[in-house]
Amino acid sequence: MMFDPVRQVNRPGWVFVMTLSHSRHMFVKIVFDQSSWTWLQLHQEAFESFRGDPEKIVLDNLKAAVVKASVHDPLIQRSYRDLAAHYGFVMDPNRPRTPRHKGKVERSVRYVKQNFVLGRFFRDITDANEQRQHWNDKIAGHRLHGTTGWKPLEQFESVERSSLIPLPSARWEPCIWKEAKLQSDCYLNVEKSFYSAPFRLIDQKLTIQVTTCAVRIYHDLDLVATHERAQSPRSRVFNLDHFPPHKVALLKATPQWCLKEAAKVGPATLEWMQRYLSDPITEKVRSGFAALGFVEKFTSQRMESACLRALDFDEVGFGSLKRILERGLDKEPWKHLLQSQPLPSASVIPMPQPRYTRDAGHYLNILVTTNK
Repeated sequence: MMFDPVRQVNRPGWVFVMTLSHSRHMFVKIVFDQSSWTWLQLHQEAFESFRGDPEKIVLDNLKAAVVKASVHDPLIQRSYRDLAAHYGFVMDPNRPRTPRHKGKVERSVRYVKQNFVLGRFFRDITDANEQRQHWNDKIAGHRLHGTTGWKPLEQFESVERSSLIPLPSARWEPCIWKEAKLQSDCYLNVEKSFYSAPFRLIDQKLTIQVTTCAVRIYHDLDLVATHERAQSPRSRVFNLDHFPPHKVALLKATPQWCLKEAAKVGPATLEWMQRYLSDPITEKVRSGFAALGFVEKFTSQRMESACLRALDFDEVGFGSLKRILERGLDKEPWKHLLQSQPLPSASVIPMPQPRYTRDAGHYLNILVTTNK
């Protein structure tokens, strides 16, 4: 367990170890996860530390590298295959449940645990990796190796480094590949963020390429969408062209937009919209947008007349406006209804004496007696 300065919590750390088979020189780094993204970046850092990469890598069958472990036909992650193709090395996944076949790195892992991690104090992961770098260069690299009989760093510099494959001129851009189904809201969940894709592909499985700065979405090898990477988790990155027309209009709707469209219909519609959107408690932009749809269904003249009737009766609500239009009440005269005599108040109407009533005082006496 060590402190994560980003999340401000203690988290379990993992040690990545890559060991060169001849000299036993190592690359060591502590990380907080074993994701595909971290796995690829650690390989790049190791190759840059060695100033070259080996011809063959024997690796564990972790999910970041091997999708399905097998003795004869292992299934390799697509992103790891891209890394190998860029740097020119061959992968040789270890046989399942046989760690002795990669004993050189297994022994290196044990050496790191017993001689570096054990008994040391780290303020956080940054401090741990700074100490790790010093330990690897000044202590581990200059120890007399028990099997080979030489110092790993000296043997690496004098013999092995010249045998490594030179690094490519262009640095590989890390990328990972995923598959996901496009949901009904036209979004894909990728690396804890959401990205849009064309609505015609809803419920279909799409292939996603994620790089450090971009997200590319493919359907049957055709590129259908490209987005910049989200700046923060759980954010949404979208293109309005990916949504159906009725959803695009709703996404553009704001209180100012609703008022502007209502003013085009008439003064009564504008006043109705102003009063309807003035609710300080409830967000009503969606309903205001839906109310403007009555213009196409019932014409602007009827919408204006219905809003005027609703304002006269002080019934500024979506349901009231809809009933007026559907029942045709905007076509009937209503001014005489406002001038009619009001009903008598409830206090004037005589109330009949209820039957079978019990005297309250008598009932209270019974309760008191019973309690005693």
